[in-house]
Amino acid sequence: MNYQLFQNIVRFVLLFLVLSITKSMAADSSCSTTVPYSWSFTKTGDSVASVNVVNDGPTGTTVTGSDNFSGSFTIERNFTSPGGDWILVPGEVIPNTTNFTCTGTFDGLYANETLSMSLQGIGFPTHVNAVAGVTCLDVPAFSSVSHTSGPSSGGLTNQTRVSTSSVSDGQGINISGNVDADTLFGAGLPIIQEVSVFAQVYVSGSIDTQNKNIKYYKPDSTTCSDSNPDNDTCCTASCIDTDTDVKHCGACNNDCADKNGSYCNGQVKEERNYNICSGGNCEYTVISSLDCNSLDVHSSPGTPGKDYSCTGSPGSATCSYVTAITLTSFTVTTLQNEILIEWKTDMELDNAGFNIWRSEEVDGEYIKINDSLIQAEGSDYQYSFADNAVVKGKTYYYKLEDIDLNGVATLHGPVSARMSNNSFLPILQFLLRDR
Repeated sequence: MNYQLFQNIVRFVLLFLVLSITKSMAADSSCSTTVPYSWSFTKTGDSVASVNVVNDGPTGTTVTGSDNFSGSFTIERNFTSPGGDWILVPGEVIPNTTNFTCTGTFDGLYANETLSMSLQGIGFPTHVNAVAGVTCLDVPAFSSVSHTSGPSSGGLTNQTRVSTSSVSDGQGINISGNVDADTLFGAGLPIIQEVSVFAQVYVSGSIDTQNKNIKYYKPDSTTCSDSNPDNDTCCTASCIDTDTDVKHCGACNNDCADKNGSYCNGQVKEERNYNICSGGNCEYTVISSLDCNSLDVHSSPGTPGKDYSCTGSPGSATCSYVTAITLTSFTVTTLQNEILIEWKTDMELDNAGFNIWRSEEVDGEYIKINDSLIQAEGSDYQYSFADNAVVKGKTYYYKLEDIDLNGVATLHGPVSARMSNNSFLPILQFLLRDR
């Protein structure tokens, strides 16, 4: 062997080993990983039975045929836990079961080239009969089939039966089937040729594969070497992001810092500094506090979506949340059979959604009329809601309620509209409302 060629081969082998070791170390030092998860099944034995019967006479001849099969399906869960110190991400589920479906089919073709007739009082009506059955989970029985009389051909039958059941890893499902057919060569003319039938029965299976990736993370303080230069340790479970990446502890603390601001503790307004990420939970220290009832003037607007402020008169002041919603419009329009409520936001911060409240008196009891929370769509969005449970000739008052992510509610309004008795006036108002 050429010495230069030998050196090149050695270099290539060494390079391959170095890359393999480096890749293995990188994989072992990753803060997060995913493991593929799915279900499948295998078949052993047979799953099809068929017969092909040909009867070419003479008149009165019967020819039969039968076939059967047996086998099984075996369920397999394709998943291997990573082991070691990997921890399952909260919210991840590793199912122990899935759904399996057995489908049984009975079909075939027949050809009948004889006539049903009687010779000197002796009748020999031609017929083709077939029956079939399968066993697989709880597949229902097939109906038997029969064809008689004149020159004809076509489909013998086309029957499908289905059964679905929950299955587990390693479970075996026995399958079997049989098909029987018989033919009678009836009386006919000299051009009689034959009676034939092809019949088959078979079973197929399908499984809910549940293809997905199961997420894992390393325990807190595990040394990692990944692409994030800010920190080389993994975070606790609560710091897992919604995708496959893991937030580092520094990022968790930044999330906590986003919560800094004013909060109410009874009638006391507190300035809180969320500077600790412990177990994924943001903890805070109180920088300063103020009893709202000790103030002479109560006007501290605060930051929408973050702060609480003191409002009211001395001695009876309250500490309340500053709304995170800025409305640019809140209107109602009378249509022919409904009242259209519309509102537009300029800003939405930490907003979960809206509710619509209605009353027949401006200071009366208001009742929520939307079935579920109207989901927030973000800042600078035009919303609408149609109230069709209204009666002509009545006036209705509406309030708009926004709900933030902390469950704090703020009401806007009321605005009012009257259902006219004139069926054309609401249409005209709607068409001209933006002119």
